[in-house]
Amino acid sequence: MIFYFSATGNSRHAAHKTADINENIVSISEALKTKNTEFNIHDGKLGIVFPVYFFGVPQAVMDFINSAVINLKEKTYVYILMTCGASTANADKFVKEALEKKGISVNAVYSVKMVDTYVPLFKIADKAEQEKINSKADRELEKIKKAIDEKISGNQNKNPGHFPKTVTFFSYPFYKHRRFTKKFYVEDSCIGCGLCEKICPSEAIKIEKGKPVWVKKQCNICLGCLHRCPKEAIQYGKKSKTSGRYFYK
Repeated sequence: MIFYFSATGNSRHAAHKTADINENIVSISEALKTKNTEFNIHDGKLGIVFPVYFFGVPQAVMDFINSAVINLKEKTYVYILMTCGASTANADKFVKEALEKKGISVNAVYSVKMVDTYVPLFKIADKAEQEKINSKADRELEKIKKAIDEKISGNQNKNPGHFPKTVTFFSYPFYKHRRFTKKFYVEDSCIGCGLCEKICPSEAIKIEKGKPVWVKKQCNICLGCLHRCPKEAIQYGKKSKTSGRYFYK
């Protein structure tokens, strides 16, 4: 079984690329929304797949792990697979610790670089560069799939970056304590389709008078609403308007 969190499709793609035929693949966002958080793992493998946020873990992933009841068979192979734009730093630490509190030990950690989607700071790579990045990612995911099938143990993370513990220590608190929605706004080009409300993992968006309104002070800052808006009407801060959009279909 694989649990994944994905706003722009990268981690969803990684989960499907590394899954066995007919393996159960569960969206963490949907599990949280439906409060479906009790699982019995029978296939001998458990994967947690997620994007790295501020060199840490999306809040939804932590909420899911902390609330989930996961029943495993003995000798279940447990692994973490992180997607990142540059490096993961020490992000896997938090998932490991949360699982250990439930008596679940992680056997292996993997990572793969994909298109960076944090448009408040970076511009999205052009189409040619996206194809180059994701083609390389697919080749790496094939290797990761083989390692998972062989149940390779240990830290297989090829993208920790420099000084991973230090980077996470100083960077992740900015995410944990500043996930404010006040920087989101919507432009007049919005058509009121409601997609943003539907996909928001934090359930922080409501359509009021035909426009999205952020009704919670904090969210995951996954930017799924921004990237998937069909009119590119949702913005976050000053730079997102000219930084491009991305969704891995």
